[in-house]
Amino acid sequence: MRFIRLYNISHHPLNYHTYLSRIKKLPKVYHESTTPIKQQLLLDLVKANRTLQRTNTSPNYAPTRLNLELSTPTNAKLESGLKKLLFHDFRRDALDDVQVVKEYLLTEPKPSNVQDLIEITSDSFRNQLTHKKDVDTSIVYITLSRILDQNDYFNGFNLIDKTVNSDLYLDYRKSRLMKLVVSATLANIGVLALQSTLLPDIPLLAWMLLNISSTALVSSMANLKISNLGRIKFRFYNSQLYNYLHKHELITTNKIITHLEEFNETNLINFHYSKVRPEPNLKTFTVDNYIVELPDAVVETNAHPWTHLPNEEISNIQKFFKSELNKRRMVLCDLNSELLFLEYWKNHGEGFAWVEPDQDPGEIIKLKIKQM
Repeated sequence: MRFIRLYNISHHPLNYHTYLSRIKKLPKVYHESTTPIKQQLLLDLVKANRTLQRTNTSPNYAPTRLNLELSTPTNAKLESGLKKLLFHDFRRDALDDVQVVKEYLLTEPKPSNVQDLIEITSDSFRNQLTHKKDVDTSIVYITLSRILDQNDYFNGFNLIDKTVNSDLYLDYRKSRLMKLVVSATLANIGVLALQSTLLPDIPLLAWMLLNISSTALVSSMANLKISNLGRIKFRFYNSQLYNYLHKHELITTNKIITHLEEFNETNLINFHYSKVRPEPNLKTFTVDNYIVELPDAVVETNAHPWTHLPNEEISNIQKFFKSELNKRRMVLCDLNSELLFLEYWKNHGEGFAWVEPDQDPGEIIKLKIKQM
């Protein structure tokens, strides 16, 4: 541990000159280190590089004019150098260590190149499936959040297909399921032997049926919980095996659908959130078609010129989402709030009391940060 304190890439003073001198010595120090120290070196490398990038974007930062060779390059060049060091020079150890990948994805300023994010995440995920017993899917959700922050829905599904919907991951889920079935079978046999020994008057067949039905009930309840996430769900004719194998595909797809609705559409949930919808102009009257589901992208030629219709980009996204849901054996669900809204207008408000919905302060803060 003393060696780690002596060789620290991010220690003070940290500037581009000291950073370069330290990473030149890094290969030799790295190959002479043990595995725990190697992890610390890679984590410290990320910390030092991102510290320099934050310095570049700091409002108080003024580049030196005394020596142009020592001035810090752009953040893009720093990020490119960090990616080369981590995932080329030390590729094997970096991809094998989920903590290093998470540090790379989460340390500010976070990487924004979508193709690099997908490549690094899919390679790390594949490496876990090949060399580890337990797979950490959190890196997929971290990368998906970064992609959705850029409203890149196409590459969101691309990431899903390369990770949690890949053949390698589905085979991993199958092997885990087989181990669970074997373990449950052995446990039932042990419990059955104990029950027949302690209570011999009850028929063995009755105990067997009780144990099997209890196990099936618990497993079906657990699977039912993940088969319907409120906004999307698996098709009713899907097998329980298919639903189990594609659990994370359902969760990540739901994350993409809800992101579009929360941040790029005006709907029943965010209608009273003034930062989402356009500010009204009280001097003019307009007609607004209220969309409560993903409709067919049909524009009527005889529509009034002041009618607000989905633009071409939103219509293409809606068609793309429908295609992806059909391909993945999922369907879009009607939210209770939407059904309640339609029933309210159908009954002309009879039997209803209008209450202003609560607003999530976290959404307001996130949107203000994005607009800065």
